Amino acid sequence: MSNLVHTTDLRRQYGDIRALDGVSLTIPAGQIVGMLGPNGAGKTTLIDLLVGLRRPTSGTVGVCGGNPRHQATRTAIGVTPRKLPFPTPGASVSWWISSGPTFPSLSGPKSC
Repeated sequence: MSNLVHTTDLRRQYGDIRALDGVSLTIPAGQIVGMLGPNGAGKTTLIDLLVGLRRPTSGTVGVCGGNPRHQATRTAIGVTPRKLPFPTPGASVSWWISSGPTFPSLSGPKSC
């Protein structure tokens, strides 16, 4: 089975603040993983690196065998932000889906 995520000695600093310090992990494809930790533990920073929104200060990050900063890899990644701009209260799920964005250039989700 291939790996969904693989990081080696991943580090991210914001000025003098060390958000991640030497994170190495492997998540096999098909595995369900949760991240728990207090505020400031680096959970959001790790997700930002995994989905290609930020670059690591050092170390390597791979998703589906590729670099999450490359477009070809990013087509296999989906993320939901912490705060969603939901429509007016009482709107149905079908309304939300039918009113959402469409991406005609994509043929569907890819998997690793």
